[in-house]
Amino acid sequence: MILRLNPKDNIGVARAAAGLEKGDVIENGIVVKGKVDQGHKIALEPISEGEAVLRYGHVIGYALRGISPGTPITKEDLRIPEPPALDDISYHPVSNYHPVPSG
Repeated sequence: MILRLNPKDNIGVARAAAGLEKGDVIENGIVVKGKVDQGHKIALEPISEGEAVLRYGHVIGYALRGISPGTPITKEDLRIPEPPALDDISYHPVSNYHPVPSG
């Protein structure tokens, strides 16, 4: 019903085509507190105000309020961090990459 993309994640993603409905029970007995469409986020652990929200094991935002397990999460629940300036991002292409021929 849900997918936790990294063991560090404190949120999951609804994977069922129908999503999740209020009252559904997911992992660890968590009761869903509102409709969560497929591909959308739901809290799997208590998240305190200001705490990092983790997806893929990385910070996707900071909670603007306390969020309890089972609560659907939207962008309105998060303070999104500013992205780094492009000049601050290092790029190191792999120079020895050789695709495997097919057939």
